[in-house]
Amino acid sequence: MKNAIISAVVAALVASSSTFAATKHLFIERTTVVRSAVTTVAPNARGFATADCPSGATATGGGLTSSDIGGQSVTVTDSAPAPITGQVSLGWAVAVQNSSDDTAEIQAYAVCVR
Repeated sequence: MKNAIISAVVAALVASSSTFAATKHLFIERTTVVRSAVTTVAPNARGFATADCPSGATATGGGLTSSDIGGQSVTVTDSAPAPITGQVSLGWAVAVQNSSDDTAEIQAYAVCVR
């Protein structure tokens, strides 16, 4: 009886770990990170960039990268899902303020799931 219980528990653990592995693989396989073109932001100006998900995918998150390595000149003023169609986000939009006397570059990215 004790061996039968142990066998049942082991079988259940193996089955659940296989299901987890399959689910994890499926999730990773259906997730894509897309990036916008690099946008140059003029000195003392605002800049915008949008990363669009592939057809049939929905944005679940996003953000931006910037050439402002020290983080002192480029301020993120907006980072949000866009455009929103109904309740579905089809990409990610960002806006920044470049407070320096030099140009800066930004690039939006979106994490998209099918």
